[in-house]
Amino acid sequence: MTAFSWTLALLTTLLWLRTEARLEPFDLLYDNGVEAFYSSDYERVVFYMEKALSSYWELRRSRVGCTLSCEDQYPFSNTTSDLPFFDVVLRRAACLNECLDRRVGAQSVHRVSEDVIQDFNRRTPYNFLQLAYYKQAFSTGVKHYDNENYEIAIKSFEEALVEYFKADVECRALCEGPQKFEDHAYLEYQPHLHKAISDHYTQVLACKHECVRDLATRPGRLSPMENYLPLHYDYLQFAYFKAGKMDKALECALSYLLFHEGDEFLSENVDFYRRSLMEEGISDEFKPRQDVERYVRRHKKEVELLRLGSEIMELDFTESNYWSSSGGREDINRYARLPYSVPMLRHIIAGHRNG
Repeated sequence: MTAFSWTLALLTTLLWLRTEARLEPFDLLYDNGVEAFYSSDYERVVFYMEKALSSYWELRRSRVGCTLSCEDQYPFSNTTSDLPFFDVVLRRAACLNECLDRRVGAQSVHRVSEDVIQDFNRRTPYNFLQLAYYKQAFSTGVKHYDNENYEIAIKSFEEALVEYFKADVECRALCEGPQKFEDHAYLEYQPHLHKAISDHYTQVLACKHECVRDLATRPGRLSPMENYLPLHYDYLQFAYFKAGKMDKALECALSYLLFHEGDEFLSENVDFYRRSLMEEGISDEFKPRQDVERYVRRHKKEVELLRLGSEIMELDFTESNYWSSSGGREDINRYARLPYSVPMLRHIIAGHRNG
């Protein structure tokens, strides 16, 4: 490479980095789009809304990427001493600032008010983009399921689960940012150090815990679909049964029971799957899937910590049951339900066994 080529490549790289670091604030782009809308300049509305959404997602990706990267670089040790803990906290904070400055430029221009964020989240362009892969895959799975294309449905539901857990990691990473302390004026709020840490951590944990709700809420809706994640395993256990994969059906039925322990009909299905496998000479050593087992265990631990934190902060805490299987909500009914009532399903499974 000649000196001129090397210089040109260096200048191109520096220009690219400089351009990359100048991410335009999404709230300003959004305001321009709203202004264009009221001016009936629809061409500019499309231009600014698309740029606003692109900026929003790029900022989100940067925050997720930087947070996860800094957590990997500076993990917490098993020591109970205060100094190593604060050393990691400070190093992560410095790492995060450095990373974000490098990716999006000065962070001060990306500070958006809570009102703007809420307004932005409820706008049609944002809702359109929020049709994430996992929701699309789930909807596709339901359609194939209704058409009794069980093998294809299984593929879609499994893809939806992979994307769901990936989205869960990203959602939780975004909670590491600033939190709005309820019932406290932030600037006047200066309690004891340990009290401040516990209060902030409770806010962060509450945010992470709410990812269950966020990931189950469809675009344009304020309320989540009840039983959203468990439904994946309910569909899968029957689809695998119809596909003749009894071991997978048992695994998914056991996974569903992690959310609804003692569910009568799924418990009966589990007994049937186990007997069928034993008759085929397959040992009964099946357990729920490890990823969902970790997920449910973490969820329960968070509830314990949130209750404790709320007591310390003297706030009310009510655990919302987003995994209710009552089936009474409109959002659930808008998705196709299982093609058979549960009693019929039991007869179908029993008939399959006898045949």
